[in-house]
Amino acid sequence: MQMKKGNINSISMKRAANRLNKFFLVKLSKISENFHCMIYKFRKILTIFFNVTNNETVIHR
Repeated sequence: MQMKKGNINSISMKRAANRLNKFFLVKLSKISENFHCMIYKFRKILTIFFNVTNNETVIHR
């Protein structure tokens, strides 16, 4: 009984995963164009932020 239930759940999960994968692939194909640029900007912001925090800690010392 549990095996059948598990199989049904796994099949429904696979179907849901396939739908999600298709949806995300469509979204990602649109996002991936700007994704690299976003990562670059984010890293720049992070480095600036860390530099500021490091400078503040140095000043506090």
